[in-house]
Amino acid sequence: MDIKMDSDKVKRLNVLFEKVLAESANIIEQKELELLYKEFFEDGREQLGPIAVQRNPDNSLAG
Repeated sequence: MDIKMDSDKVKRLNVLFEKVLAESANIIEQKELELLYKEFFEDGREQLGPIAVQRNPDNSLAG
């Protein structure tokens, strides 16, 4: 897996996380943390296409 998120962003994510836990983060910092988490969790993931669902002739799900 190729990690793309740079170390400065990871450090910032950690600082913001600690501030949220300490209940000292303002709304802007909370939103920034949300965005960084989204980037962190999506980093390195492959984009998956739609999943094919097989159906029986009577339109019930197969399998």
